Amino acid sequence: MTTQPQGDLPKDPGVLRTVVRHADQNLGVYASVVGPGRVAVGDPVERA
Repeated sequence: MTTQPQGDLPKDPGVLRTVVRHADQNLGVYASVVGPGRVAVGDPVERA
């Protein structure tokens, strides 16, 4: 939900407008499972 408020970030319709304008309306996330476990808000994320 790119336009909805997330945690401490306010609602921002500009995020979706930018995706539409500059990324041919495509937005996605690729991920690989490296081990079992839980993911929680605030957990660190590393970019590959």
